[in-house]
Amino acid sequence: MLDNKNGTLIQYDGEAQSIAGKNVIEAFEGSDTVIFNETYLVIGAHTEALKIHAMYDLTIIGDITVQECVVNGSLTIIGEARISSLSCFNSLICQGDLYADKIYVGGDMIVESAVCDELVCDGSVAVHTTININQSAKVAKTIFACEGIMGEGSFSALNGIANEYFEFDGNIEGKIVELDTDTTLCDTVPAKAAACDSAEDAIALAGQKVADEIGNGKVTPQEVLEKARDVNSELHK
Repeated sequence: MLDNKNGTLIQYDGEAQSIAGKNVIEAFEGSDTVIFNETYLVIGAHTEALKIHAMYDLTIIGDITVQECVVNGSLTIIGEARISSLSCFNSLICQGDLYADKIYVGGDMIVESAVCDELVCDGSVAVHTTININQSAKVAKTIFACEGIMGEGSFSALNGIANEYFEFDGNIEGKIVELDTDTTLCDTVPAKAAACDSAEDAIALAGQKVADEIGNGKVTPQEVLEKARDVNSELHK
């Protein structure tokens, strides 16, 4: 037992049956602290806990509500996520809307949409619709939104590419491109980032690689991320 602030401690150490190497359990709802000591797949309409800590990869099929979630591997959510504090040390995929106060991702991040106060990502970020940042964002590589990037506070990324609009009020660092208007909104190099080509080249390259696919609505989140990587690679050869 833990104290009342953390609820009951529940640990999952492996199941008799697995799918593709993942232990499978039904979704649960409660105010407990849940620890997954193996790779797990959770299936159900809604998963809720006070805290979740996954030692390896974790997949949630369904919506999730949790105050604190720490995943040492990759986290995949097939549904809507409401997570106050999210730390994922590998890749994050959320095929639904993500609402959070603080987000840290050690790898790449792919989401349908996101609303957060603070975002730190050591890889690239691909957003299928929009991302709204209320305080700060720091992305080591490229952040790409098929619709828009908006918010206030501080924004730093090697490349920030918005297909329709970039509306951010505050301090901005990086090469920021708005494709629909063919406009460079900022052309600086964030601290510790390598120098790159001109802003005009960024617009041309990004527009060539992504504008058509995004416009017809056929691009998938994974393809958005791949194109963002291509843009980043071309700009920083």
